[in-house]
Amino acid sequence: MNAHRNRVRTPEERKHPLVVKREAERKERGVLKQKEIIARKNRALARAKKNSRPKKGEFNDDLWEGIYIYFKYTRRS
Repeated sequence: MNAHRNRVRTPEERKHPLVVKREAERKERGVLKQKEIIARKNRALARAKKNSRPKKGEFNDDLWEGIYIYFKYTRRS
């Protein structure tokens, strides 16, 4: 009796040969799938959002609105 499981096929093995051929032709012509178009757009938006974030320690706005008051705290004994 065989005790091991059947081998799992790779994604390339699972695809139908006609689908593989059609995808190769479309890639050759430069046609993108809708999924790839959306993925590229989302990556560009994420990259733009990441690059627009201020760096660590960089402040574009005045956090204290111009009020710089130094309070001297003393301990009462």
